[in-house]
Amino acid sequence: MGAFVDFKLTLTANIDNTGLLVFQSDRTCVLDSIWLSNTTIDNIFIDLKVISERLVDDSTVVTEAYHTKNRLLEGSTNEELLKGSILYLEPNDVMYANSDFSANTFDCLISYRELKEA
Repeated sequence: MGAFVDFKLTLTANIDNTGLLVFQSDRTCVLDSIWLSNTTIDNIFIDLKVISERLVDDSTVVTEAYHTKNRLLEGSTNEELLKGSILYLEPNDVMYANSDFSANTFDCLISYRELKEA
């Protein structure tokens, strides 16, 4: 009998103000850490948004929730967003990230567990 989860990492580099897809899975996932790395010497502000789509009473309901909005990330620093917490995402939930300006770039490293079906 194998493990119930697959441990995975995903890295998205050079995120700017255009809003890049940083996470998507077709399985239920538990995000253990989200590391942000400011690749500039300037202070920047970042947003991280989760979009969910659910079927409720035969209608599709789309929700958008900011995990973090206008978060200051100082120049040339790294920061861990979850800090001992976890973020639970359902299949087909997506996460987008963006900065406040096109020249303000950062990287996003996500460590997560993808749950296997029993």
